[in-house]
Amino acid sequence: MHRFVIALALTTACLAWDASSAHALTCRNRLVTVGDPMARVLSLCGEPTTVSERVVHRQREVHRVVRPGVVVTDTISVAVTLTEWVYDFGPTRLMRQLVFEDGTVRVIDTLGYGSPSGRSASVAPRTRDLPTAAVHRRDERLSAARG
Repeated sequence: MHRFVIALALTTACLAWDASSAHALTCRNRLVTVGDPMARVLSLCGEPTTVSERVVHRQREVHRVVRPGVVVTDTISVAVTLTEWVYDFGPTRLMRQLVFEDGTVRVIDTLGYGSPSGRSASVAPRTRDLPTAAVHRRDERLSAARG
C-alpha cells in the first residue's frame, strides 16, 4: 500500500509538471512565462524564427454619466494588435508560439515538431491556416488573460 501511495504521488507530480510546462518556455535555463515583457523574452531566447502581427477587435462597454442619476452605456469596438513569435528549435523539439499584447506575453502554445534546419519560416502556422475553432479558443484565452 505504501508503494502505491508513493507511485500515485509521483505520477501526480509528473502530470502537474507537464501541465504547467505547457504555459512556459525554457531558454538558457531560464523560464519565460505569461506576463513577461517582450524584451526579456528576446534577451533570453534570441530572435524568433518567425514574427507576425494580426489585429483583433474586442467589444467593450463604456458607461458615462450624462447628468446626475442618468448613466448611458455604449458598446465600442477596440482594435488590439497581437504579435506572434514562433521559435523553431529543430526536429527533435516542439516549436513554441508566444502571443504578445501590449509588449507582454499573453499566451504560450506548443506546436508540432520543428524543421530539420531549425529556422524554417515555412513551418510557422499562420492564423488564416488554423481552424476557426482554434482561433476562437485562442482569442478566448487572450480575453481571459486580460482579465
